[in-house]
Amino acid sequence: MRSRRTQLGAASDAVVPWRLVRARAPRAYVFAPTSAGADGAVRAEHGTCRLACPALRDETTRVEREGGLRDVARAVDASETLMEGLVRAHEDAPRIRRWLLGDAATRRLRNDAARDGPESDAGRADFIVNHTGLVGVTLRDVRRAKTWKIVKCLHAHLADFLVRGRGKNPVGGLVYDSLVERGFPVNGTETCARRCGL
Repeated sequence: MRSRRTQLGAASDAVVPWRLVRARAPRAYVFAPTSAGADGAVRAEHGTCRLACPALRDETTRVEREGGLRDVARAVDASETLMEGLVRAHEDAPRIRRWLLGDAATRRLRNDAARDGPESDAGRADFIVNHTGLVGVTLRDVRRAKTWKIVKCLHAHLADFLVRGRGKNPVGGLVYDSLVERGFPVNGTETCARRCGL
């Protein structure tokens, strides 16, 4: 729990740690798709997974700043396999959220959204849970938007890859491979545990 708070800043929405680094701290977490705000209103989470390791997050941010998003988008544009994997990863997100919520909660959310309307808290949460991909990419746009707009966030794809694997998110696998090629210790180091409070 202490490492979760240190890594994420809060522990309330984390469901389960995944893919541990050498120091036994998680590299990524699976996240609950909805939570209640302080006012009791339902809130939805676009992401299904988050990077936990601060060093991994920082290095991925560095890659993005150095044009990594553009580079990944170019690689996806050049590969039908990567493009299909990217689309599939986005299309899987609502199924994952519904599975995490369970049938009863998913039904209740849909019913509340139908009753309260699309601009209500329940309506917005229902849209996020059922109609968006990994990082808020609207599913109706996923096959026609510019590639960089559907790649959108290397952190999200890397976290999804760490949790679900290359077969489910090859774009996250591409990001992972680029970190390895840069010489980044993707499995952690003996000293990185201190940064996570271990």
